[in-house]
This record gives sequence, C-alpha cells and structure tokens, in this order.
Amino acid sequence: MLEDAMIEYLKISQDLEMYGVNYFSIKNKKGSELWLGVDALGLNIYERSDKYIFIYILFVTLMQLIQLIQFVVNSLQWTVPC
Repeated sequence: MLEDAMIEYLKISQDLEMYGVNYFSIKNKKGSELWLGVDALGLNIYERSDKYIFIYILFVTLMQLIQLIQFVVNSLQWTVPC
C-alpha cells in the first residue's frame, strides 16, 4: 500500500515545475542569501524569501528521512525468542 502511494506521488510530482531540482544555499557578491536550483535543464537562482522553495526542501528532506527509516526497518530481521 505504501509503495502504491509513493508511485502515485511520483506520477503527480514529476509534472510539477520543481520536480528533479536540487537546491543549494548560496550567497551572491553582495552577501545576499539565495537558493541555487540545479536540474537537467540548467541552473536557476531563487530568493530565500520564496516560501514555496523552502516548503519543497522541507518536504523532500522529510520524504528522504521516511525512505531511510523504511530501509532500516526492512533491513532488520525480527525474531521472537522462544
């Protein structure tokens, strides 16, 4: 069931503008903090005040954490002592 939900999420998210973008914290020559977005089509620079980027980064980080937890839980071999 969780795998079905993840597949549906990917189907929807791949059509979003920010899908596949990795964000990096940068500063310009004036010292202003910005986001550098890197994707298959090139580079984009976003202002730090862009709340959509911030929410997206938090969401992706949360999804990665969930995947890591799932991997660890699935890797454990649960045994019940008799």
